[in-house]
Amino acid sequence: MRVRFWISLLVFCASAAGCRSAPAQPSGLFPAPIAASTDFSGDAAFAHLRALAQIGPRVTGTPGAAAARAYIRAELEKLGLRVEERRVAGPPGPDGAAQELVNLVAVIPGDSPQIFVLAAPYDTRRFESFPFIGANDGASAPALLLELARVIQVSPLRYTTWIVFLDGEAPRAAGADAEPALAGSNALAHELLSESGAPPVRLVVLFQQVGDADLHVARDLRSHRLYREEFWLAAARLGRKDVFRSEDPFESPAGSHEAFLAAGFRGVVLITDPSYGGGEPPGAFANSEDDTPEHCSPQSLASLGVVTLEALDRIGGRLAKIDRFTKPVVTAPPEMAPAATAPAQTAPAPAVEAPAPPVLAPPAPSQESREPAQPPPAP
Repeated sequence: MRVRFWISLLVFCASAAGCRSAPAQPSGLFPAPIAASTDFSGDAAFAHLRALAQIGPRVTGTPGAAAARAYIRAELEKLGLRVEERRVAGPPGPDGAAQELVNLVAVIPGDSPQIFVLAAPYDTRRFESFPFIGANDGASAPALLLELARVIQVSPLRYTTWIVFLDGEAPRAAGADAEPALAGSNALAHELLSESGAPPVRLVVLFQQVGDADLHVARDLRSHRLYREEFWLAAARLGRKDVFRSEDPFESPAGSHEAFLAAGFRGVVLITDPSYGGGEPPGAFANSEDDTPEHCSPQSLASLGVVTLEALDRIGGRLAKIDRFTKPVVTAPPEMAPAATAPAQTAPAPAVEAPAPPVLAPPAPSQESREPAQPPPAP
């Protein structure tokens, strides 16, 4: 029996050693997991960009858009997030037929139920003469947002974060000169306004066309001034001033933020580079067959990602201080001693803490001349 025991033990050890010495799988096929990391990965974001671009055109209402939606949903669900499809009737397509828009929403709870919205369009423009894959215009912003969602899921912000992928933002008509539809952002803005009793929205950040290898984010004149400048201050602290250049003039690029501004939201920021490939907007590579991953960069996505996380943290800290300062507490009046002949009194109501009123951010300046030439000092 004792001999048989030792033989069995030797066989077991040899088998275990053989398992441990098995060759590892090639790293290119099975990349190291980064799900638990709180560092933004430009490479991971760029992998999402490539995957979305490989789908091909993703025009609203087409199989390409459905495939992009399925990819985004699968990636969010891998993070353990619950994904909701917000389906709304959209404007008629080029053929006059009714279209259904599908916005994707995932919510990451924070310490406060009040809401930060981070949104990006996932559809592409329609071109009849060539298949427009939109690596920058249509894939870069949702790619960035997927990686931001991963980091925020690991390390949540102070405020509850809505991660939103917008459908129906690109023009309904074909061609480079057609006006953006902004149907998905309009639907989201009205949804947020119509939810009775819902927590207030404190910040909305829209990302568009953010993958250019030579990325320069426009200093949008219509964005909320204080919140916009937090991105430039964060870039200066992190050594990313090449992406957020303080010497550039203010601009007013078109974008999804217009729907929120028109609906009355004030804490809105647009993050976009309106000149893809340099030169005058829309840039050398925009609206063409040159909008490919080869003209985008993981370094650009990494710079924007780390700056965004830093800016969101600072904005959240600023708002949290305001909320603590303005939150009133209503206490019950002091209890009066009952008269000798009065009947027994019931216990007074307990102290009630009144809910904090929505804090309205100061309005953005209406004239370009009121903008500071340099970012204000850090708070």
